[in-house]
Amino acid sequence: MGTRSLTIFKENDGTEIAVLYRQMDGYPSGHGKDLLGFLKDRQIVNGFRDGDDGNSNGMSNLVVQCISYLFKLFGEKVGNLYLHPAGTRDAGEDYTYTVYMNPEEIPTGYKRWENVFPLLKVESLGKVLYDGLAKDFNPQMTEDLEDED
Repeated sequence: MGTRSLTIFKENDGTEIAVLYRQMDGYPSGHGKDLLGFLKDRQIVNGFRDGDDGNSNGMSNLVVQCISYLFKLFGEKVGNLYLHPAGTRDAGEDYTYTVYMNPEEIPTGYKRWENVFPLLKVESLGKVLYDGLAKDFNPQMTEDLEDED
């Protein structure tokens, strides 16, 4: 039996826009490490320019890029990753990852913005293991915290 996880993606206003289900290796040193590989150097911008190739133009663009990254990471094999509607829970998940933005960092109106880094919240069985900048997430640290239970 695999370690299942859900990854919840939220728009800057907190609206949930997608849920990614992972059938196996959903623990922090598996899925958490894979997410970190994608998120660690990423910035979220509004209105991209030349040179923004390593960034995401808003959260909806980040979702597509992240799923594509993970799909390629698995060698584009069938299974293991499934996209579910926003609000999906209780899919047998052991871990829940939430990728979101700090709304206080985003200017109002239609201005271009940059230097907004994705945030990541990691939970297991109702316990928050990490909540902060995705680039500062340490998958090993969360497993050490779990071992204390």
